Amino acid sequence: MRQKSNHKNSGFTLIELLVVISVIGFLASIILVSLNGARLKARNSRRVADLHQLQNALELYYDANNGVYPRYDGGGSVNCSGSWATYYPGYEGCWTDLQTKLAPYTSKLPLDPLSTSPPTYFPSPYHYRTQKSGQSYYLLMWPEGSYPGGEDCYDGAGNWYCVGMNWQ
Repeated sequence: MRQKSNHKNSGFTLIELLVVISVIGFLASIILVSLNGARLKARNSRRVADLHQLQNALELYYDANNGVYPRYDGGGSVNCSGSWATYYPGYEGCWTDLQTKLAPYTSKLPLDPLSTSPPTYFPSPYHYRTQKSGQSYYLLMWPEGSYPGGEDCYDGAGNWYCVGMNWQ
């Protein structure tokens, strides 16, 4: 005679497994969305910090060069920015020119966290503009998404975040 076993089969049903997997997937998607938002904010914060470092180098250059900020020599234009490099002819060497002039004051110009090359496209994440006289400038950053704050550089700045300026 066979004895009857008193224990139940242990395990999960297919429905229970599917419910658990879908709950885990839902929670993972929520975490990834918040993580991407945090990464975006971190990249924007890094951009601002990098441009503050560039601003310090600009001030050192100004002090050492008789009260003149670096100007782009490749055409005598007002702008010196990677953001204008391919949008307007004649600005191709601008960021490189700025790097050369600021070399004694900073090891290298900042690169965007999403890029490994100098800004040569429009819109560039960074924008430096000086007057022809070299007496004033503004320094802008194009943020990812929205980024609160920044100085009011000029009318028409749009989405640009103003890191620093003394435009007159």
